[in-house]
Amino acid sequence: MGYEEVVDILSIVLPIFIIFACGFFLKKKFNGDIRTLSNISFNCLLPALVFKNFYSSTISGDIGWLVLFEVVLLLAIIVISIILARCFRFNKERETGLLLVASFPNAGNYGSSIILLAYGQEGFQWAIAFFVIQSMMMNSLGVLFAAQDKGGIGDTLKKLLKMPVLYAGLLGFLCQSLTIELHPIVYHPIEMLSQAMIPMLMLLLGMQLATIKRFSFAKGIALGVTIRLVLSPVLAFLLLPFFSFDEMASNVILLQAAMPAAIVPVLLANQYGREPEMVAGITLFSTIVSAGTISFLLWLLH
Repeated sequence: MGYEEVVDILSIVLPIFIIFACGFFLKKKFNGDIRTLSNISFNCLLPALVFKNFYSSTISGDIGWLVLFEVVLLLAIIVISIILARCFRFNKERETGLLLVASFPNAGNYGSSIILLAYGQEGFQWAIAFFVIQSMMMNSLGVLFAAQDKGGIGDTLKKLLKMPVLYAGLLGFLCQSLTIELHPIVYHPIEMLSQAMIPMLMLLLGMQLATIKRFSFAKGIALGVTIRLVLSPVLAFLLLPFFSFDEMASNVILLQAAMPAAIVPVLLANQYGREPEMVAGITLFSTIVSAGTISFLLWLLH
């Protein structure tokens, strides 16, 4: 790898981690309010971003294939995670915690940001589509995994139907399909809100990582990090030839599959008592280690 290649890759990865560090510092120094920022992001900024990307997207015809790919990849990771958890004789709580954190990459805060810098707006459209589909699965199947035998499963569908991002995506897709042209008075506020989303997500991830105080069970952490950063992209690489994605889309999908663990599983593990300290450890260490693995993958793809 030459000097220029190293600089190119660092210019993609380092800005992301600098903003993560800003969020981490804000939380540690000023105890920033994560809940308020999270509500603003997921109920206002994210729907605006999703609507804008679906409205201006050129990939609407491939959404069905992307959904199928993500479902197949998720099922493969679930099966392998269960097998590995039982080989290592994890109890039920640890197995469920591993399942939660290994199944869902951080395709929003982290993945979409990396892809925007690496592939521009064209790749970003694919990144957001991947993230929206994964978000739906995480907020439905993720809750089902966490809540099994603990009650609360009946509320899952209700919570999913209350997600503004679902309706923003559908509305954007309909407007794009029906070639409805929005007046600038409507479109410009949506565009401005959408532009605030990515830096806000990166700050939020840094703040959320700052709240992780304890982690335990080194064997489980090592296994979870390996599944998330190694097994998941390998599975994605093996599955991609069976789908008719172009090179740009394939690269974006592979990168999203290689992202570290998402934050939402930490919240679910805490709420339902699914080995939260192990889940937090996997999330923290997979994020740190991913600075190297994502840089390596970017080098391979370029």
